Amino acid sequence: MELDEAERLEQKRRKRRQNAKNKRKRRKNEFSGWEVDFVEPELTPDEVKENTALYDSKLPLIVRMERFIQRYRLRRKWSDPVRLRLFSMYLAFGGIATGQKQFTGGIDIDNAEDAAEIATQSAVDFIDDERMENVEDVDFLWVVRTFLSSYLQRCAGIVEEAHLALAAQLIRNFLRSLLHNNVAPEFADNIREACELCVRAEVELVSCKRLSVALPGRLQNALRAIYTERGLWDPQERESSMFNYSGSAASVTESTMTDAETVAPSSSFTATDSPTITSTSETAAAVPEVENMWEEDVNTPATEPTAMSSATVSLHADAVRRFTTEQAIEYVTNVLGPTALGGNIVDSEDLLVRLESVRPWTNRVAMPTSGPGEVPEQLVEASLRVSDPPGSLYPQQTKRTQFVVLFENSLLTNVRIGTYLEATFKFLDNGLVILDSTMSVMPTFYEEYDD
Repeated sequence: MELDEAERLEQKRRKRRQNAKNKRKRRKNEFSGWEVDFVEPELTPDEVKENTALYDSKLPLIVRMERFIQRYRLRRKWSDPVRLRLFSMYLAFGGIATGQKQFTGGIDIDNAEDAAEIATQSAVDFIDDERMENVEDVDFLWVVRTFLSSYLQRCAGIVEEAHLALAAQLIRNFLRSLLHNNVAPEFADNIREACELCVRAEVELVSCKRLSVALPGRLQNALRAIYTERGLWDPQERESSMFNYSGSAASVTESTMTDAETVAPSSSFTATDSPTITSTSETAAAVPEVENMWEEDVNTPATEPTAMSSATVSLHADAVRRFTTEQAIEYVTNVLGPTALGGNIVDSEDLLVRLESVRPWTNRVAMPTSGPGEVPEQLVEASLRVSDPPGSLYPQQTKRTQFVVLFENSLLTNVRIGTYLEATFKFLDNGLVILDSTMSVMPTFYEEYDD
């Protein structure tokens, strides 16, 4: 009798091993699960029955999620180490630790009678009970919003465009599988909202990254050269007598003022009410269009040269990114008129602002030109409102509420209204505002995360 029992167990083990081997063979010829057009296959009756046992709504959410994550890992190919790292970071941020269980109770997995028991014993992802003590606090949307908009770049240091887009893609893949398998039906609406946010995030994160690299733009670079850089890119053998080191450009020579065209009073630079422009597409297909626009406008490599490569890169005053004082004065005079040179810096503040609206700037006196055949660049007024985002613990200490900054139109073409910008601004007494340095650009769904 004992021998028959032993044979039965051995046959059961062999059958299970063979089934596992067959599954591995099939998996080699199957999709990786990360394809752009990948759709979860329809569940068979047996799979529906198995899922019912694994994800019974009467079970605690913690148990259901641990089982699902284990099976999700097995149903995806993790050959890309970046994807695996991003997924582990996302789980950890949501309160799920990854590691081998210390105690398995001494039960042989090969002898487990059902899928639920096997999933429980072999799971390597564990939810922190204290962080999910109250199931009412579970919010898939908040985790996605905060992880993608704040934690990913500010805490984890993920800044490459491809990695930012990949993070949004894999989280959406995970959440869609969660819905497909009906793991947490009580949170279905919340999970769907999180999926929709991932679609937006894939476009916005790339757009914000490219804007942060392109800022402050040609006009702002010229203004910085006049008011804040103090001849940083001037030839060493001569010093410009046209620049006042007290932070003023009032000492521009009389000949320069005479040659320039007349302009409207300095009050024309002050903020005005502006209608909201239409936002860009939220589909992933918009990303290549953004990329083409930036490649034509920025005229710089996707990555900044490092110190090691400086020997092969010429850091000269190109009158686009870097200006000599003379180049900057000529450019600003052509674009804004000579009154833009007569201001003084009266204030400087580090602010977190939100893009409220963008409208064409119609007060220009001349179209900027710096070379034959160059297409003139249209300027726009960007209305920026000082804003404390959701999750902010401390309000900004400033009396300013809203102001306007002039940018090239191409800088903001693919930027959504509501995008956040953290930067240092210089305020002039002639109404101009200079974007002196940019700390970060965050998407419209930005929420601060306090670690």
